[in-house]
Amino acid sequence: MAIMTSPTSANIPLDVLKEVMMHGIIYGMMVSDDQEARVLLRMNASAVCRQWKALVDNTSIFWSLVWVPLDPPPPDESLRKALARSGTQPLDIIVQTGSCAENEEFVLAYEVMKSLLSPHMQRWKRVQLDLHDWENVGAVVSTWEGAAVLLEELSLSSESADDLHETSLCLHPKFTAPRLRTFTLHDISYMAGGKTLHMHFPSLGKLSLVRSCFDEAIGIGNWPKLMQILKSLTYLHSLSLTPDCGGYDDEDEEDEEDEEDEDEDEDTDRDVVRGSGSRPSLESLEHLAIRDMSPPGINKLLAAFTAPRLTHIEIANIQSTPSLNDEDDYLEETKALLTHFPALHTLTFEEHDGLGPRCLDIDELQNLAEGFEHLNLVRDDLGPLLESLTKQVAAQSQWPFPRSAVIQFEGEVPVAALRELVEACAVAGHAIESVVIVQSASECPGDDSSWFKSKLQKFSWTTMSNPDGIVDKGSLAFLVHG
Repeated sequence: MAIMTSPTSANIPLDVLKEVMMHGIIYGMMVSDDQEARVLLRMNASAVCRQWKALVDNTSIFWSLVWVPLDPPPPDESLRKALARSGTQPLDIIVQTGSCAENEEFVLAYEVMKSLLSPHMQRWKRVQLDLHDWENVGAVVSTWEGAAVLLEELSLSSESADDLHETSLCLHPKFTAPRLRTFTLHDISYMAGGKTLHMHFPSLGKLSLVRSCFDEAIGIGNWPKLMQILKSLTYLHSLSLTPDCGGYDDEDEEDEEDEEDEDEDEDTDRDVVRGSGSRPSLESLEHLAIRDMSPPGINKLLAAFTAPRLTHIEIANIQSTPSLNDEDDYLEETKALLTHFPALHTLTFEEHDGLGPRCLDIDELQNLAEGFEHLNLVRDDLGPLLESLTKQVAAQSQWPFPRSAVIQFEGEVPVAALRELVEACAVAGHAIESVVIVQSASECPGDDSSWFKSKLQKFSWTTMSNPDGIVDKGSLAFLVHG
């Protein structure tokens, strides 16, 4: 945020200047999620003049963000002074490793958290601890004791855990956070205390596990035990899972000589899929995000629980399983499993070039989305998808997706391909009623805009501002005549 000054700013009464800050600059700090921008704003405001610096030093909300890079960390006295200036403000705390050596990381993080930040635990609102070594994360968190009564968001991450099967150290929080809503574990191999998670964090509503697991549910794809843990989280409404090893199950890694046994295991798994059984119920779950998983892994997960309020499932970057020759069968099982969630109405499939080797074609998307109200797709390039849709509509004389479909994409809108799709749908008797485009590239050419408006009941093309260096992104929403 740029700060404009004039030669007369020093003549502005202090109380008036403070009101300007409270209603302008400080509001920007409160609504911004960009921690670096908040720190730069504080620094820039302090550099305007002595009067502004005095106001910044004595305005506690400017110091509510405590950002501690460990390469090296700021002097203890500087951090103590910043914490004192924060007054009674709730604190956003970020402790990030930098270029420091891993053997120095623990000492630095331990001293910062234990001596300087832990005494202010009752003021923690958001905490992000990001270190090289996951064992250091666990060791630092083990020093936290007591109640973080204001804590709403907690993120614990390491860069990797290559030796996750060789160590027994566990992350086991000994503190409570009655207001914690969001909890993220990123590359944290094992977390002990999963069965008491609902007592540590009774209000937890959003949980994200990225290559992380609880020690009570160790193992690739051990979803039944994980769901036994999660069913006690009364308010859990959003769950995001990115498993280790690309989501491959143990059976995917068996040697070829064990193929016969593997087939028997798969048959057993499918019996479980078709049977009702006694599965844990996640009563409040509304949104499930699955990333980097294979088709059999996805099915084992969906078969491991029930969720009467689940409305949206998001599947990103489906991984190929070269050892399997019947992936189509697994997709049929996925379709059957989706019917077990009575409130489910929206599916999202996200695929990126080079990240999701198993790309779903139009027929597979049509099959999976049959009977749902909404379909969302995320693609790098919109053109090939529109061309495939046009061919499908022309061949089958029907719209293959639910009436409401949204495609998020990068780059510009291929206007010619979009026109061909609109024409093909009209000929097939499934006319597109509405097209709404929001994107950050160029505006719709005038002639094309007139053409779309003559063919559609509603046509809207909105161009967003796009900062330099940001990839053009956009969304295309269809509503097709029922």
